[in-house]
Amino acid sequence: MMNIRKKTVVLLLAIVFAILAPVSVSAAESGTSVSGGQCGDNVTWQFDDSNGQLTVSGTGAMWKWNQTMWNRDKVKTVVIKKGVTSVGESAFFGDRALTSVTLPDSITLIGEDAFDLCENLTAVTIPDSVKTIGISAFAECGSLSRVTIPDSVTSIGDFAFGLCKSLKNVTIPDSVTAIGRNAFSHTSLTSVKLPPSITAISDYTFFGCEKLTDITIPDSVTKIGNYAFMDCNSLTNVTIPDSVTVIYNGAFRECKNLTGITIPDSVTYIGYYTFYDCRKLQSIEVGSQNRNYAAKDGILFSKDYSKLICYPAGKTESSFTVPKSVTVIDGVSICFCFNLKKMTIPENVTTIGNFAFTGCWYLESISIPKSVTRIGEDVFDSCPYISDVYYGGSEEEWQSIIGSDDSKNLTDATIHYHSQMPASEPVEQSFAILSQPANVVAKAGETVTFTIKVQGVGVSYSWEYSYDGGRTRYGLSQNLYASPIGVFATSTDSCSITLTDKNSEVYVYCTVIDQFRQRLVSDVATAKVKSSAPSITAQPTSIVAKNGASVSFKVAATGAGLTYQWQLSDNAGKTWRNSSTKTATYSTTLSDKNNGRYVRCIVTDKYGSSVKSNAASMKITTLKITAQPVSQTLKKGATVSFKVAATGAGLTYQWQLSDDAG
Repeated sequence: MMNIRKKTVVLLLAIVFAILAPVSVSAAESGTSVSGGQCGDNVTWQFDDSNGQLTVSGTGAMWKWNQTMWNRDKVKTVVIKKGVTSVGESAFFGDRALTSVTLPDSITLIGEDAFDLCENLTAVTIPDSVKTIGISAFAECGSLSRVTIPDSVTSIGDFAFGLCKSLKNVTIPDSVTAIGRNAFSHTSLTSVKLPPSITAISDYTFFGCEKLTDITIPDSVTKIGNYAFMDCNSLTNVTIPDSVTVIYNGAFRECKNLTGITIPDSVTYIGYYTFYDCRKLQSIEVGSQNRNYAAKDGILFSKDYSKLICYPAGKTESSFTVPKSVTVIDGVSICFCFNLKKMTIPENVTTIGNFAFTGCWYLESISIPKSVTRIGEDVFDSCPYISDVYYGGSEEEWQSIIGSDDSKNLTDATIHYHSQMPASEPVEQSFAILSQPANVVAKAGETVTFTIKVQGVGVSYSWEYSYDGGRTRYGLSQNLYASPIGVFATSTDSCSITLTDKNSEVYVYCTVIDQFRQRLVSDVATAKVKSSAPSITAQPTSIVAKNGASVSFKVAATGAGLTYQWQLSDNAGKTWRNSSTKTATYSTTLSDKNNGRYVRCIVTDKYGSSVKSNAASMKITTLKITAQPVSQTLKKGATVSFKVAATGAGLTYQWQLSDDAG
């Protein structure tokens, strides 16, 4: 009897679970092109295979995507209805067919990986109800070129827009208080203004943003995270506000065009690799009241000058004598200094940190005193032309401090024991760039010429150019920084390139070497295709309509690669703000809120030339009778006329009669 009861209970439970379980009906099962099922406690989905549209409706949050839901490879268009409050985790992950998304103003959360790897999604308008953009929400959306973040958003998750390589512009509103790791890494952003609500820049936030030329850091920021701006190769200058106290490891590593930077008084900690491989950095300045750091001759030291922290790689001197106050040469402190040929280390120094002289390609001779008791790992990595090391101690003492890797690095060098560098060295000829290659603008099809003037003896030239901001380079040297010696062919002091519509922007620079193997790199110059501004052929026109009517303003223009930005004004055109509409048509619903609003459109071509349309207004029609019909008394058989006058838009008239006094 007990077994029968158990079987009965199991059967009842099975029936209950079958009733409660979400049901999905596929197109194949139903014999139609529509399938559907449940994707939340009170949310359902429907997919129309004939047009690729997925519609999500209901109330509340979506679940994390699972195998019982839609086929993510087939969804082309997503429409989420009002009432749904979240986009579920991994909902459209890897959907390479997806091109369009409509989100309602009930959405508050865009979940983790929601649109990750949607490679053909070009634009997204995030409604102003969203508070959180989750981890990797739009990561690796390679075609996503524009996104509007509303002022309801408070948090942007890790990697939210990472690897969106077409993303050029983003506005971060003041409501955002947290931006996660890698949030905008490897994008094509050119300018970023961080809001004053941000207190920290997270690790890797803008890592690999090679086109970023301008970053505004507000004075609310106290920390700059690890590798936050690493590989931002177009940054030439950064202003660090005096609110910053910590700059973590590698924050500006490999920013190859950074020329100068000032450390404010507030900074108490600077991590390793912070300015590593910043090859054009010529000077580091430090606020006079800083308690932990100081600078002299553009070189960064500890406050008491006992530790040398960073010798800028872009300094032009060919020799360097470490100040006598220094006892420690920090790790990675004198790296990629291509102009440095000889170095003298004084008696007080006891420690040379790991990788201290990495990449000092032309370093030929160095003097190391007996006082040095520790030489770190790979101190002389990629220093292939060192010919002489002058060491103050014995061979036995040298072997006790030099590592096996550096023994290999110095295989071709002569170690002079109990020695100092000779006082006299051959005098080098003056070597300098007298004039840099200049930026030029020309028409497509024209040939432009870049010229450099150099003072020196036995100078050879290597020109390199790029069509993508430096990521892909062409020229006499394909691997310029890895092995610069021996690959330079003698060229001339000029180079010529023909501009085309396809290669509308060219980046060019020249590397020059003299017979003493001194090396200089020119500034980067650009050649751009000159274009006439786009022309507007049809202006938007003002509209008068009834309250609640749908109204549309249109603009038509001619030009190459046009983009559109509609702007709105609520004070008759005195000030304007951008709308989220970036097409040739702006549509809205006329209401009391936007009654009297002006709109206009900025049309920009692919070369950056732009033109503004005329302003047009939207107004709610005002119906008013200005002259009433007048009562009349006439004799029988006479013709009588009644008239009415009114103001309004598109008026129609309907006369009515009454035989019983109204």
